[in-house]
Amino acid sequence: MTGEGVMVVERSDNGKLGPVSATYVSQGSCPPSCVFMGQGCYAESGPTSWVATRFVNGSGRLMTPVQLAINEARLIARLSGRYPLRVHVVGDCPDDESASIVGEAMARYTHDHSQWAWTYTHTWRGVSRLSW
Repeated sequence: MTGEGVMVVERSDNGKLGPVSATYVSQGSCPPSCVFMGQGCYAESGPTSWVATRFVNGSGRLMTPVQLAINEARLIARLSGRYPLRVHVVGDCPDDESASIVGEAMARYTHDHSQWAWTYTHTWRGVSRLSW
């Protein structure tokens, strides 16, 4: 499923994780201070770069992190809940407002489907853990 600047996959298979649902969000959602952007970011090499280039980076770079978070939350709500959810294979939440939007979607997913939802963030110093 795709929305502007966001792609959500019902089932993604990974050797380490097995089958999981996953979200991919434009790098426009990443903090401007990210030291990996253009220098080793996971989204910029291999198969993940194909998803980022084709589906999420284009117009998503022109959107605010909050707009991207709203789109991501809407697509998370449409998942079946059959699999655990890996949020942000690509992307991040650079502020408390966007983290709160995505965090609430993750909490609903876990509550409604009894599945884990997790993410990684480069903004752990600046975004309150409570927002997630």
